[in-house]
Amino acid sequence: IASGDWSSDVCSSDLFPSHDIMSYQELFLTRPSHSNYNHLTMSSKIIPTLFLSLALVAVQHLVGFAQKPISGDPIGMFRSYSSHKSTLEAGLNLSSGATVVYPQIRYRYFVNDAFALRAVMDLATQSEVERVYQNENFTGNEGTKTVSTRALGLQTGFEYHPYGTKRLSPYFGVTVSLNFGRDKEVWKDYNDTLGIPGTGFYDFQTNAEIKAPFLAFQTGAVAGLDFYLIENLYMGVEMNWNLVIRNIRATELSYSDADGTSFNRTTAPSGRLVSTQFGVLPAIRLGWRF
Repeated sequence: IASGDWSSDVCSSDLFPSHDIMSYQELFLTRPSHSNYNHLTMSSKIIPTLFLSLALVAVQHLVGFAQKPISGDPIGMFRSYSSHKSTLEAGLNLSSGATVVYPQIRYRYFVNDAFALRAVMDLATQSEVERVYQNENFTGNEGTKTVSTRALGLQTGFEYHPYGTKRLSPYFGVTVSLNFGRDKEVWKDYNDTLGIPGTGFYDFQTNAEIKAPFLAFQTGAVAGLDFYLIENLYMGVEMNWNLVIRNIRATELSYSDADGTSFNRTTAPSGRLVSTQFGVLPAIRLGWRF
């Protein structure tokens, strides 16, 4: 039985994982005595971002057309942050097929019109399911391999808000965060002897569970944009770059099959991964200024 570090392949990205998740098939050497057929179904939805809007706001600021939205300005529309010390917002990221849910709650307190403190709590979940069938025409009994990630993140930081337009408010900031959770893979009536994605097959009563808990620290920079729909209601987008230090506990495996083979063992020692990440999460931000 060969060993490997499944937990390093399934990385939640510390809030947020790649969809290219490799399984721990190399651990299993059982082979069925009959033919089985595989059917892999997986899809994803690409969520658009607003990079162009950020670029346009930067250009406006440079050429002198931007202004802070202040009450009483004949061409302004909203009051300044001096009258509204806080914002509270929710963020969400969804896709189909490879199910990703990324709910986030963010609070900001404005020290003045230019500087704000922020506190964020988010929950990252991901689940991908591969289905295999007993017969070539995808009928008969079904087996599954489910790869999932669960992670909770707590973040703090500060933001700088330069002058914006009447409705657009750009900002830049730095953040630090702590994330913890676990990666998990579950086989139910499923096996794979090749270790190649999409080559799994139905194998009656072959079951396995692999778990890899983790704790991650990250620090990074953000650049975002708030667009005010009405005076105090806004939608936004945020780009983020992070340096991630991810500590992974030992990977534990539990396995059983129809031949009576059953065992529990540690398949990979604890370790540490250091990486950088760039993304736009959450994809949907909706907030209220008060």
